[in-house]
This record gives sequence, C-alpha cells and structure tokens, in this order.
Amino acid sequence: MSPIIGKLYNVAHSRKGKFTMRVTAINGEWISGVVVDSVVKAVMEYNVKYSGDEITVRDSHCFFTEAEGNMKYRKKTCVIDAVKWIKNGDHPLDGNERFTNGPFDGELFEGKIVRYYRHPNTPGYAICDHCGSKMHVHGWIDTLEDGHIVCPGDWIITGVKGEFYPIKNDIFLETYEKVD
Repeated sequence: MSPIIGKLYNVAHSRKGKFTMRVTAINGEWISGVVVDSVVKAVMEYNVKYSGDEITVRDSHCFFTEAEGNMKYRKKTCVIDAVKWIKNGDHPLDGNERFTNGPFDGELFEGKIVRYYRHPNTPGYAICDHCGSKMHVHGWIDTLEDGHIVCPGDWIITGVKGEFYPIKNDIFLETYEKVD
C-alpha cells in the first residue's frame, strides 16, 4: 500500500518494529510523519521516537496498513426531544410563572432551561455575531461543556444523558428529521 499524506497508518518496520504514524510528507522512497500513541525503538538507543516526534522511514523497509483513525463514521440513530426556541418561555420545562406586580407585571420569570442572556462585558444592545440580533433577545443554556448562547430560532436538544444544548436551525434541519 502506498501511503497518502494526512492519513494515519500502522507501520511494521524491519528494524524499528511496529508503531503508528500520521504521514506528513513523501519524498521519493522516504516517508515522513509524526509518531502517534507509540514509542519507536530503533536498533540504536539514541534514536528512540515518542508520540509527537517527527520520524522519516524508507518505504522499502515498511509495511503500511491504514489505522482506524481514518475510517468514516455515521452518527448513531437515536430519537431526541427538540424544541425551537424564539423567546423566553418557549421551552416547555422553562415554567410559566409570571411577575404579579412591579415594573415587570405579567412578564415571565427567567426560564429554568433557557435563562436570559447576560454577560458583564456584553451590553444588551450589542449585536450577536451569529445571528445579527441584539443580545437582549438571546438566551443562555448551561451545558456539560459550560454553557452556550441561544439565538432566536435555535433548537434546544435534549441529549442522550438528559442534558440540554442549543443547535443552529440549519444544522438541525440537516441532521434531524421528525419522528411520528
């Protein structure tokens, strides 16, 4: 097998043993790459290579097989719950409690899933880089990775671990289809 630049290979070398490398360059019969999750022990002790080290080998001394890192994967099929979010209170688990007096009389409390977006360094009148709307109309959702801004029109997904996270409308429509 002739290696291809950028791909990951398991290499069996006549003198250096077995290791894994990502090919970065090919120059005639010389193949260069980076050692990945391996230690390459050469005949000479001073020539040991570790993960992340550059290595160059002669093609005629090696047998290359593609490593699993090059395989294509399909997203597992699972059914998820999703709600399109436009404004505060759109998620069914946000609650529907309202203020009963004062300047916010009749308005919804902050959502339990999608909270009001607020950040000390971003005023509410600032324009969102993602959707072009004022930040005042955005939400915030806590996720396993910390948290994300929710733009009007994003979908709120319930993940396989019961967590919530936002996904842009175009990506949602490309990735998911309605289940009856």
